[in-house]
Amino acid sequence: MREKKEVSQSRRYPDAAVCPLQRGVATMLGNVCGLCGRSLSSTSSLERHLRYHRGERRHACPHCPYRAVARDKLVNHLHTHTGHRPHKCQYCPFATIQATHLRRHIRSKHPATLIQQP
Repeated sequence: MREKKEVSQSRRYPDAAVCPLQRGVATMLGNVCGLCGRSLSSTSSLERHLRYHRGERRHACPHCPYRAVARDKLVNHLHTHTGHRPHKCQYCPFATIQATHLRRHIRSKHPATLIQQP
């Protein structure tokens, strides 16, 4: 198996002004990430998205080494320390930290309760 060569940012993007890790591109289609091509609705959303690529983790957990890019991700993480599970299943005692986990639970454990699409 061939080893993947590391390419420095300065070599991949000789002009630092166009480095996708520095900024995205504002177009008529919206704000587009220069690294992955994802289109975002606002400049602030693009800036937050670019933090993921840059590995910036501004929000630190006071209980463990975890650091998050966005505050809402830290809030979800903090529930792991407190045991708080705000999303509760209406059909059984199941409760979870994240809404997406509750939706997945309902789809897998209570499929008959979902409205059937024609």
